[in-house]
Amino acid sequence: VACPNSPSCTQKPHLVNNSWGGGQGDTWYLSYINAWRAANILPVFSAGNSGSACSTANSPGDNSGAFSVGASDTADRIASFSSRGPGRLVTQTPVISAP
Repeated sequence: VACPNSPSCTQKPHLVNNSWGGGQGDTWYLSYINAWRAANILPVFSAGNSGSACSTANSPGDNSGAFSVGASDTADRIASFSSRGPGRLVTQTPVISAP
């Protein structure tokens, strides 16, 4: 993703956005997150859909270096299904919520 076809990296993305998830505290994604960060690419992930309780944030959104996003409803409140922190690997997650 950082520079797949461009040796100069002039066409790299500014961010990667994925809704991958499952489980908590999974560091499997961390090497990718660190590589993207080193290449100045922002890794954006869903915080998860595990509900409104505290400590429901899922990986990779709960990884250090990830920018996690929660969901909001039509009234611009945090959606009932949207996961919340703290995460097992970070204290503040999601970083932002949006419809």
